[in-house]
Amino acid sequence: MELRFGNISIALLALLSTYWTDSIMPAAIVGAVFYGLTGLQHRRNRERTGLVENIATASDLFIASIAIFYLVAMLRCLGSTASLPAMGSDYANPFTLSEIHPA
Repeated sequence: MELRFGNISIALLALLSTYWTDSIMPAAIVGAVFYGLTGLQHRRNRERTGLVENIATASDLFIASIAIFYLVAMLRCLGSTASLPAMGSDYANPFTLSEIHPA
């Protein structure tokens, strides 16, 4: 049951981050860690049986890979992989990157 609460909480954080863009990067980090670890836990389970758990494993790892891809892309766009953008800055909003780094 706790895992469902975790899924709902992270989904809510992701949805709210579309309105409060300062929380996009933290939401991606939380999602990558949570879904990555749950996917690896499913993979590690030697008694994994059934289609439902295999689908859960695949979907958790897929969601984690999307979040990791987003984080890597954002850090590359910012030109620095050494630090994350400061909270409250426009750097956390992917929709303003063209204004920050004009092509």
